[in-house]
Amino acid sequence: MKKGLIICGLEKLKLINSSINEVNADYDLAQTFFFPSKAQPRTAVVVITRSGLMDDSVSAERYRISFKLEGKPSDLNWHWVQYGVQYQCARGSKAGKWTKNICP
Repeated sequence: MKKGLIICGLEKLKLINSSINEVNADYDLAQTFFFPSKAQPRTAVVVITRSGLMDDSVSAERYRISFKLEGKPSDLNWHWVQYGVQYQCARGSKAGKWTKNICP
């Protein structure tokens, strides 16, 4: 494995967000979760959070990027599987809660 999961996650975000002006955004927190279960063998999730946004309706964004470890034991690599984003609302009935939809 040549790169760590957090680096892979940040690189994926850079690709996904390349069409907007937030490519060089600062992220507050990056966490890695491994799922060594029979249902999800060799699976890991990187969660990257960005808060303190200059937006009156969204206070934070949380990106969830899933990877699967594939390859021969001598040449294992993490491969991107899935991407998702959640928003933490700054106001209204959903203030402080995470949602998949843009906050009102």
